[in-house]
Amino acid sequence: MKVTILFILLALAVSCGNSGRKPSTESQLGSALSAGGEFGPNEKNTAIKICYAFRSKNTNYRASFLNTTFNFNLSYRDCEGDDENELLGTTLKAPLSSQPMIFDAISEIPFYNNVQTDKAGVLKDICSSLLDGGNPSRSSLSSGRLVEISFLTSSVDRIIVRSATLVGSGYVIDQEERFEVDSAAGNRTGQIKFASREKTCSNGRVESMTQQLISQ
Repeated sequence: MKVTILFILLALAVSCGNSGRKPSTESQLGSALSAGGEFGPNEKNTAIKICYAFRSKNTNYRASFLNTTFNFNLSYRDCEGDDENELLGTTLKAPLSSQPMIFDAISEIPFYNNVQTDKAGVLKDICSSLLDGGNPSRSSLSSGRLVEISFLTSSVDRIIVRSATLVGSGYVIDQEERFEVDSAAGNRTGQIKFASREKTCSNGRVESMTQQLISQ
């Protein structure tokens, strides 16, 4: 009986921990990813702050920054281990007022050309729920892939997006994206100061890219 009670208590503790687990700051490429889990109070507050910053950004960029030049430092390592770097000048565009904004440019190096806002990008669904008072799960299935989003804050607010592919009966993380967000009040609130992506290659290497905003 004592063993049974102890097992139940341990199971409850694990379950409670999973519902509001703390996000890991370390790379999780190759690790298993489980569905479900809610945001803890601090993480949820950070998410709401970022969503409000993205909402303000969506308004401010459209009102004040269309056709403005945004310059980025790009770095890229391909699946063969070859490195490339580029200083890229882009122009903020919005094809139609109802469509997502883009950083318009041509580059041989992969880069994030879609502007992250509350209406477009990695937080579209989560922001829609949070800003309506909802309590969304940190993970979701999208096109057969399991996607988990985490939020952290210190000197800057951060978003981590981990994507996993189905391997056997479980999901294994094969892509991580990270975004550093300026959430301070002002007409530049919501800017992505730094973004990065790592993807597992079929040959076992890791493809990586970074994108740093250097001027506007």
